Amino acid sequence: MRTAFRDVVDDASTLMEARRRHRSSLAELPTDLAIKIASRLAATSERPMDDLPVLWATCRRMLRVCGEPEVGRRVALGWFTDDMSWDDPIGYATLIGHLTKVGNP
Repeated sequence: MRTAFRDVVDDASTLMEARRRHRSSLAELPTDLAIKIASRLAATSERPMDDLPVLWATCRRMLRVCGEPEVGRRVALGWFTDDMSWDDPIGYATLIGHLTKVGNP
């Protein structure tokens, strides 16, 4: 194996190992606090259907947290009802069904 290539491979292995050892600060939050953060975002965001997926993408744990019924109950439908019901009526109906199941008023 060429020396330069071997150095790159070794550096990549070291980087991957370091990433495995370093946990995200989001992953270290207590679950109830992570749920409160996601719920607050869902309740106060003008675009919750855009902002929640950004939070999901940060780590697997936040993906699970955002799927908690407590977060779904806090999604403020008023922010996007008019646009979504007009632009994507099927998606809107699906969303309403999901939010109703988790107890969103």
